[in-house]
Amino acid sequence: MKSQAKGLFWPVFVVCILLVSVGVCGVTVYAAVSDPSFAVEPEYYEQASHWDDRARERTASDALGVTASVSVSMPRPPSGEREVRVSFFDAAGQAYAPDVVTALVFHHARRQEALELTLQRSDEGGYAAEIPGARAGVWQVRLRAVRAGEVFLDTQDVTTPDGGRR
Repeated sequence: MKSQAKGLFWPVFVVCILLVSVGVCGVTVYAAVSDPSFAVEPEYYEQASHWDDRARERTASDALGVTASVSVSMPRPPSGEREVRVSFFDAAGQAYAPDVVTALVFHHARRQEALELTLQRSDEGGYAAEIPGARAGVWQVRLRAVRAGEVFLDTQDVTTPDGGRR
């Protein structure tokens, strides 16, 4: 009887080691998938396969001579919403008024929580939209402004007034 139990030690030991390995892999996969700070650029392959088209769009955008000034406000109590505000200027430094302004905004620590916003013309000049429940820190703002068929593209990293690390 003892020899039979002794003969089972190594197979049971190997199975236990394999189960521990599978458990560690499972925990690692769970941690990677559930981490809100980890994200993969959506439609990356599609973007890469149309890189030449995007390069032409960026070149045409740069040729317009338009610049954008982007800011993110302090949170508004009690909701904690912030406002992203954008002003556009032409090559001569005059105000530039696009017909449609859209933006993809996300906090650098939470790429998965990106928001697509349509900015509205504000009373103070420029364009603005609300970011619900926005946290302090560095935000990426990817702008697309269209005026009479001309498309202006810009990407800026903006730090909130109440802090954040780069």
